[in-house]
Order: sequence, then structure tokens, then C-alpha cells
Amino acid sequence: MRGVFFIVGPTSSGKSELAADVAREVEAEIVSADAFQIYEGFPLLTAKPDAVTLAKAPHHLIGTMSILQEMSAQKFRRAALAAIAQIHERGKRALVVGGSGLYVKALTHGLNDDWKKVEAELPGVFVFRDRDALYARINARVEAMLASGAIDEVRAAGAMSATAAKMMGLREIRSHLDSEMSISPQDESVRLADLQCVAKIQQATRQYAKRQLTWFRHQTNFEPLNLSLLTHGEAVERISQRAQSAFVEQG
Repeated sequence: MRGVFFIVGPTSSGKSELAADVAREVEAEIVSADAFQIYEGFPLLTAKPDAVTLAKAPHHLIGTMSILQEMSAQKFRRAALAAIAQIHERGKRALVVGGSGLYVKALTHGLNDDWKKVEAELPGVFVFRDRDALYARINARVEAMLASGAIDEVRAAGAMSATAAKMMGLREIRSHLDSEMSISPQDESVRLADLQCVAKIQQATRQYAKRQLTWFRHQTNFEPLNLSLLTHGEAVERISQRAQSAFVEQG
């Protein structure tokens, strides 16, 4: 797969901001490999890149799928390959960025039943942070997400597909909204319910990040890069150099 470089890692590691700056440095476009950001709507709940980040480089497969549609590794592979082909037609290179391991694997190894028998030496980095730092970022993101209106996003949501309904925090917020209806607004238990909702989403997200870390450590051969040891600028410079070298080697 020529003209493609991967940046993968767990949620809240800082991939989106990092990738946007790298893409600007190497004149590339970004293909998102996120199972939930691909759906339309829910910018807060799915932590879609903000307008400043999106303006740094063209992004693909973000908000392009109806919330009513089922997603799969096969559908993602087809959409991602089409996006990459269009990027190459414009004479640009592609950065595949995301934390959905199954989608990344479908793109790097195909849909073979036995991935271990498929040789795939594709260039990329696996970014992560020290556990305490990552968990602190997750906790802060969840608090900011809810403070900015994620509960209202869920309250206004209608029907959605089974795969879309798996987005992080949705189940916890729906449960919170159900219990909220039975509580008087003046009741102190309202505040307690809010705190419990935050804590449950934080815990679920930390568990998800742990699974992502395990997946990328065992399922890919991308070079690990601990962002806790680097400033943002240093990480951008290092990844940009590796991506540029990989593109030159690919021809």
C-alpha cells in the first residue's frame, strides 16, 4: 500500500491533533479509522476533531455514515480504500489515523480469516502515554464532554443502528436520563446522579483504552512512541520525519 502512513493509538492519547499537524507538515490528507466518528452527528460524544484541527488538513470518513446504518470492518475497508485512491489521484499522500483496531487490521491485512498468516510490513507509529497520564486525559475529556452538552446530544437522538449504539458513553447517559425522570429537580440525588454518570463513563472509557493498548501492542508491528516523553512539537517533528522517509521509500 503505497503513499500511506499509519498513526494509531488509544482514545484520548492526542492522535487527532498530532495527525493534523503531521499531515500539514508532509502535505498529506487524513483518513479516519474510528468506528464512531464515521457516523454523522454526536461531535461531543464521539470526540470528533474540532474546527481548528479539521482546518489543518483534509479529513475523510468523519461524519459520513448515517446513524441508522450498520458498520463493519468490510464496509470500512471499502470506504477507506476508496478515500485513499482519491487522495492519491490528487497527488497527495494519506495518513490513516484512529484507534479502532479491527478497522486498522482490515485495512493493513485485508479480511483474511487468519491474519497471522498475512505478511504486512506497513509504516506507521503506535502512539500512547504513561497510564496515569492517559487516564487523567480520559477523565478530563469526559468531564469536558458532558459539560459541553453531550447529554443533550443523547437526549435529542432518535433511532440508530446496533453498531452506532455502541459508542462510548451512550449507554451510561441513557441510563442517567432514565433515572433523571424519576428525580425531583430540587432533590440532592440529582447532583449525585450526575457525578455517578461521569464516573461510569470515565471507567468505561479507561477500560476501552486498556483494550486498545493491548490490541495495538499485540496485533500490529507499528513503531511504539510514548508521547509522555515528548512535547507536542517534538512528536510532530519525529512522526513527520518517519512518515516522509516512508513515503520516499515507497516511491
